[in-house]
Amino acid sequence: MAPTADERLVAEVERMIGQTTERSGLPYADAIGGCSPMSVRIIARRLGADIIEDDLAVGVHEIALPAYFGMPLIMVARRARGAMRALGYCHGLGHLMAGELEVGEGADLQFMDDTLDWMNHSERRADLFGLANVFDRPTVRSLVEGVSEKAAEAATRGWIRVLAPDWPRDRVRDRARLRLMLYERRQEK
Repeated sequence: MAPTADERLVAEVERMIGQTTERSGLPYADAIGGCSPMSVRIIARRLGADIIEDDLAVGVHEIALPAYFGMPLIMVARRARGAMRALGYCHGLGHLMAGELEVGEGADLQFMDDTLDWMNHSERRADLFGLANVFDRPTVRSLVEGVSEKAAEAATRGWIRVLAPDWPRDRVRDRARLRLMLYERRQEK
C-alpha cells in the first residue's frame, strides 16, 4: 500500500532532521533531547542563514526571508513566550532546511502566524520540524509510554497547547497526530 500524504510528510521531516545534524555538525532533535534556541541559531549560521529576534506584529511568531538581499534571515518575535519563541526558531529553520529560502522561482516570505493557511504542506512540515526539537522524544516518551492511544493523543495535544497557546484547536490536533507519527517512526529505528 502506498504511503499516505501524512506518512510522506513525516518521512520528509525525519530526513530533514538527519540532514540538519549532518550538514551543521550539531545534533538537532536527537534521542536525548532538543537543542536550545542558541544552538538552533548556530545551526542556522552554519547553514548560511541568520536568526534574529525582532518586534513583529501581534500574532506573527516568525518570518523567514529568502536570500534575495544576502543570506536567508529568520526573524522571531521577541515578545513571544519562551516556548513559542523556541518553536519560532525551529519553525524558521524548518523552512530553511526545506529549501524554501533559496533564491529562485517560488521563493517567498514564510510566516508562522495565527491567520494564514496553517494546513498547507509547507507550514505543516515546518511546524512538525519545530515540534520535533521543542517537544523532544524524551518528553513524548514520558507522555505516551504505558497509556492508551487515546490518552497519548490527549496528552500530546495538551503539551502542544502549552507550547503554542494561540494555535487553533484543529491545528493542535493535526500537529499532535503528526508528532506522534514521527515519534513512532523514529522509535522503530
